[in-house]
Amino acid sequence: MFPRTDHNTLPVDSGWAWAITAAGLISHVTMGSASQTNSLLFLEVLEKYQSSITTGSLMFMCATLLFSFSSVLTATYLMPKLNERRCVILGGCMSSGFTLGASFAPNMGTFIVMIALRGISHGIIFVPAIALIPKYFKRFRSRASMVPWCGGSAASIIAPFIIRAVRKEYGVSGAYFLLSAFELHYIVAGLLLRPASAY
Repeated sequence: MFPRTDHNTLPVDSGWAWAITAAGLISHVTMGSASQTNSLLFLEVLEKYQSSITTGSLMFMCATLLFSFSSVLTATYLMPKLNERRCVILGGCMSSGFTLGASFAPNMGTFIVMIALRGISHGIIFVPAIALIPKYFKRFRSRASMVPWCGGSAASIIAPFIIRAVRKEYGVSGAYFLLSAFELHYIVAGLLLRPASAY
């Protein structure tokens, strides 16, 4: 289609390769913040819906199971049909929508379903966000692979302070509402993921 020049060859260890790493960082920071929100607001959610700990803990189990299931399906079926960029954008829209649904949930059952479905969207995002790094990096692969994981760890440290402040100011529903807006950063991460097939 186009003649191969220096402008349309895959930038290995330089250039846009670092934007791919930034996309992984953004997605892991966002995902880490979302999981911290569930953990920190768990007791407030139970109090809001007058639910038991046993019932409330179903959201963690269902979300984890669906995350694991959807990440395998994404790697096997979804990424070959779509590409990494489309998977992350699709998952980001889904995640934001399900979190928005959780913020307006009228009862605990609806809340659990929304958080569980968000687990599917996180599985769709998780694999593509780091799958491109080995294609774009040879010499600096270990450093580039480490950056997204550091982002997730940083989110685990920083997010609790922000979540507590937001909950104090806006309540549980407001915290999930703002989280749904924050999760739109997945779309930004997806736009940064330029598939290797584009070169």
